[in-house]
Amino acid sequence: MSTALSLNSEERATLNGDFGETRQKLMRTMVLYAQALDADHLVEVEGPGHLVIPDSRSGWGARLEFLEEVAGAGLTTAYPFTMDPVGPYKVSALDLTPKQRAAMDERALSD
Repeated sequence: MSTALSLNSEERATLNGDFGETRQKLMRTMVLYAQALDADHLVEVEGPGHLVIPDSRSGWGARLEFLEEVAGAGLTTAYPFTMDPVGPYKVSALDLTPKQRAAMDERALSD
């Protein structure tokens, strides 16, 4: 059974790109996820969260690029969140751009 996803006016405006392309991409992702779960509406985030990026799968570099895009656009979250660290034994298997690999190497040397 498929339920139509109801969006409020701000969510619709975000999906239409009224607040910029990066926010539009984020909203598009949330809408697709909500539709996959057959949700009828989005809910407000009411506290801190946690982001998991599967570090052993290819495509990890693309996820980092999108997080860099979000940060570069100046977007922030209403609440703080944590992310899983990447084990150093898995770094060689990651699908990273040369720039991302250099940044990870630099961080590892500074620790």
